[in-house]
Amino acid sequence: MKDAITGEPLIGATIKISELDNAITVSDIDGNYLINIKQGGRYTIEANYVGYEPSEMKEILISGAKEVVLDIILRKNMNIRLNLFYQYGFDVPVGINGSNYCVTNRFYAYTDEPLVSKSNTRNYGGDITLEHYMSHGFFGQTNFSLYKSEYRGEDKVAQPTLRSWLYVQDFRW
Repeated sequence: MKDAITGEPLIGATIKISELDNAITVSDIDGNYLINIKQGGRYTIEANYVGYEPSEMKEILISGAKEVVLDIILRKNMNIRLNLFYQYGFDVPVGINGSNYCVTNRFYAYTDEPLVSKSNTRNYGGDITLEHYMSHGFFGQTNFSLYKSEYRGEDKVAQPTLRSWLYVQDFRW
């Protein structure tokens, strides 16, 4: 059992012969597997692994107690990624009047107001991304983000920015 792109072994993949009771096993640390059968014939071999497209091979000829080597290659069909982040900034430009105005609270970076670099910011949150690979090269992605953003001016009072506790959901198919 191997990954179609990386060639890495798939440890713990399930392999079974559909027509036989108890003809099921899992792949080992090297992706190898062994199913003992007593009678030869044509069989359907099914292979499954979490996050991969299942494989079904029909009419595989197995003749008696003879060893048959069958390399099974599976393709990923889903990835899940989790990203956590924390950011601390110091000497962030704020207005002359303390923490009631901060450059991180503006939609545009340009300002003609006098600014003093005496505040700090703290941003933290996380992203979860689900990627799904479909047939014919199609791909889908869903992203969920949640984060908090705040700053402290000269008066040391924590103020939320415009982007604080922002929740973003993005679908791309």
